[in-house]
Amino acid sequence: MRRADREVTDREEIDSILERATVCRLGMCADGKPYVVPLNFGHKDGRLYFHSATEGKKLDILRRNEKVCFEVDVDTEVIPAQSPCGWGMRYASVIGSGTASLVENLDEKRSALDIIMAHYDGQGADYPEPMLRKVTIIRVDIEHMTGKRSRPEER
Repeated sequence: MRRADREVTDREEIDSILERATVCRLGMCADGKPYVVPLNFGHKDGRLYFHSATEGKKLDILRRNEKVCFEVDVDTEVIPAQSPCGWGMRYASVIGSGTASLVENLDEKRSALDIIMAHYDGQGADYPEPMLRKVTIIRVDIEHMTGKRSRPEER
C-alpha cells in the first residue's frame, strides 16, 4: 500500500468496516474487460455472499472467470477547503480479492441468505423451497483483503 499511514491491518477493524458497509462492489473481468456491480451482501467466516437472479451478465462473467475483487466503504464525507488542492475525504474502506462460486445446495443457499439478511436486519427468515430454487447465491472465498482509512486529523 502506497500510503502506509492509512493502512488498516487490525482484523477486527477490517471486519467492522465490512459489517457497517451496506453495499459491496464486486469486480469481475471477461475478455479483458472489467465489470463492476454494486450488491447487497453478507460476510462471515472469510466469505462474502451475494444473491442474484438466475441469469445475467454478472453470472455469465463468473461462469467464465471466477477470480473477483471487491470493495466496500463507510464513513465517507467530503472535506472542503479554501483551495481546490486542499480538499480531502473522510473514509474507511476494504478492498480484497477471492474466488467466486455459485452455490447449488439448498441448505447452503438458506444459510447464505440468513447471513445476508442478518447483515441488514440482524436476523434470518424462512425461505420456501421454490424461492430457493429461483435465487442464485454467489459465494466469494476471500483470499486477500486490506483496509484503508483517512488519517485521524481528517476524521
